[in-house]
Amino acid sequence: MPWNELGDYGQIELIVSRPVQKEIDRHKGGGNDRRQRRARQAASVLREIIKNKLTPHDICSSPQKVTLTLRVDLKPDEGLAGNLNYAEPDDILVGIAHGFADSVMDADVAVLTDDTGVMASAEAVSLNYIAIPDEWRLSNPKEPKSLRNLTRRGLK
Repeated sequence: MPWNELGDYGQIELIVSRPVQKEIDRHKGGGNDRRQRRARQAASVLREIIKNKLTPHDICSSPQKVTLTLRVDLKPDEGLAGNLNYAEPDDILVGIAHGFADSVMDADVAVLTDDTGVMASAEAVSLNYIAIPDEWRLSNPKEPKSLRNLTRRGLK
């Protein structure tokens, strides 16, 4: 992944919280074959992190150091219960990220997502988010190649 497209950061720590981990587990057994395969791959990496006593997993080191961390201990910011609906998984994720952002002073915290519900909730509580670039998304292998190319160029 071209992580440098996200900004000029020396280090990027990707934090997988409980709602994301649950979503990955849910996709292991449902959806299309590609989604199931990718969910199983992601779950395998998370299992390795757990086996290694929750030690962050290095994804890459150049041009930026990128690590993946599993943090099931993070909880939603209870101060936002009036602004977010914690019965909604998107809002739980945003509440967790907001609480984490408040707990760290020396880091830029943002939710990396392509989910408009997460984006809207983050915007509502003034939490930074980064929309996953369309170019990062995998193309649909069943889609004609010419249409995939148009989609990648933002012409669809």
